[in-house]
Amino acid sequence: MHCIVQATNEYEAIVGFTEITVPADPAADPNSPRQMGIDLATTQVASSGHVDSCWFE
Repeated sequence: MHCIVQATNEYEAIVGFTEITVPADPAADPNSPRQMGIDLATTQVASSGHVDSCWFE
């Protein structure tokens, strides 16, 4: 699965984004969220980050 992760500033303006690949995990619980740590370059200090969209290829 591929996802777009966005970082936003205090005014909710996008200050950084990246595309990530989420590896398959057959042992993962499909009813629980998955947490991942990523490094993301930003143009300003980010106050929040979130997944914008995901898709399968």
